[in-house]
Amino acid sequence: LKNPDVEYELYEVSIGEQTRQLLEGITEIGVANAPLLQAGRFETLFTRKERLGVIYNRDTHWFNEEKVYLDLEDLEGVPLCLSRGCSQQFLNICSDSHIYPRVLCISTTKLSTLMWARQKAGVAIVPVGTGEQFEDYLRCRFVQDERMFINKTLSVVKDRPLSAVAQNFLKYYNEHS
Repeated sequence: LKNPDVEYELYEVSIGEQTRQLLEGITEIGVANAPLLQAGRFETLFTRKERLGVIYNRDTHWFNEEKVYLDLEDLEGVPLCLSRGCSQQFLNICSDSHIYPRVLCISTTKLSTLMWARQKAGVAIVPVGTGEQFEDYLRCRFVQDERMFINKTLSVVKDRPLSAVAQNFLKYYNEHS
């Protein structure tokens, strides 16, 4: 590590809480997969498309494992656990396609959404970053549909200077993502 004495605090919170923390100066950089509230008060530094993944425990038998990609129809009747940041977009895609998903839960964070898949209770629908890895007992598949993407953004409060630590973090993030 280049800076072993620097400690980062990462908060996985709702969009409302992230907006509050940024505006109150608790955090300097917001990483979000849904639009921040009061969007006009923020500057977007970086945007990347992430694909919505279908994550489930390998011991469950909800899908045909011989198919490379899933179809949206394959999700019908399966207990789905959605991450709040992508839930509305996913539900709109289903509605437009006349698919009626069985939503078990909508969780505030990606981490809590994945917990349902880890426990074999449902299938998580979450954004998946390029090269992102999951535990060996989880399977990550994708629906063959060009609408199954979401934008991940890095944002800061407009006209607020960043600390040297935050600037170094952004440099590292840009180089490694």
